[in-house]
Amino acid sequence: MLRIVRYGNSRFWALYDGEDLVVVTVYKRGAREVQRRLAAQPLAGAEAAAQAAAVDAAARQAQALAAQARTLARQAQAVAQAARARAQRERYRAAAGLPAAGAPRRHHRTPPPTARRSRAFPRVRQGVRHSPRSRHLQQSLGAPAGKGGLRALFPQATCVALARRRARKG
Repeated sequence: MLRIVRYGNSRFWALYDGEDLVVVTVYKRGAREVQRRLAAQPLAGAEAAAQAAAVDAAARQAQALAAQARTLARQAQAVAQAARARAQRERYRAAAGLPAAGAPRRHHRTPPPTARRSRAFPRVRQGVRHSPRSRHLQQSLGAPAGKGGLRALFPQATCVALARRRARKG
């Protein structure tokens, strides 16, 4: 609450806000005018508070947008990395002479997992599985078809690979 009193033992007037000295004036009429203007001030204070709230809201919105931008940047990096990995796989496939991943493949009837020798799948043998890559390598290197295949061409490499497998297991 604003109050007007004499300033000490002088001819001046003081305006206090509680215990705090606000202003010292020469005339009492000047102190009253200052008191009137300060009483009208809270309207401007409310406007300032509203403006401060708007600034805070804008700052929070900017932080949220920055977080979204960081998330989108991470997603873009992940997509770019996946694209680079796909391109590298395609380069390796091309270097090995394998068909591209999206290239049409020959359609073979795939045997059911429980198939043994039957009329529908005469080539299926129990326990023998050949990947398309190993078949392609056998054909391109001229390895004999059937049992042995690449092992017949590279006995040394087969021994090394088997030794590595045994070392991993043991």
